[in-house]
Amino acid sequence: MIAATEEMVKAEIEGRAALSSLLRAQIAETWPPQFYGVEAQTFTLQQLEGKPEQVGWWSWYIVLKGETEGGRILIGIGGFKGPPDAQANVEVGYSIVEEFHRRGYASEAVTGWVKWAFEQRAQSITAETLPELVASIRVMEKNGFSYVGAGSEQGVIRYRKERD
Repeated sequence: MIAATEEMVKAEIEGRAALSSLLRAQIAETWPPQFYGVEAQTFTLQQLEGKPEQVGWWSWYIVLKGETEGGRILIGIGGFKGPPDAQANVEVGYSIVEEFHRRGYASEAVTGWVKWAFEQRAQSITAETLPELVASIRVMEKNGFSYVGAGSEQGVIRYRKERD
């Protein structure tokens, strides 16, 4: 996992070649993954511009090593929706390109982000998903998140994990 910097997000907006060069990785053919696009990239860039202390609290690139003939390949994106709020809560999200689904990569990434956030100053982490996204729910459950009820939008459900 590679925490997105201002330079990386700018490269991503410029195009695949610029991002590939910075990450030193191929980019999956079906990039970007579901629920991730220019609007999210632009928003992340705005949060990172001139604020290096924000790196890690927004997007992280999920890059596999040795998965292809060329070596590294970008297969997903995820991370947080900003630094901890006043209650020291953060929200995590993730998306993997379809050809790499059901291989445990999202679970592994969330495990890393949870550890990182708790090592910083987070006291709890929430995640939201749609009830029909069973694989996403399984990622949360495998990482010790518990169902807490309705999410921030109609039809969305929320999970939470408290710091030990």
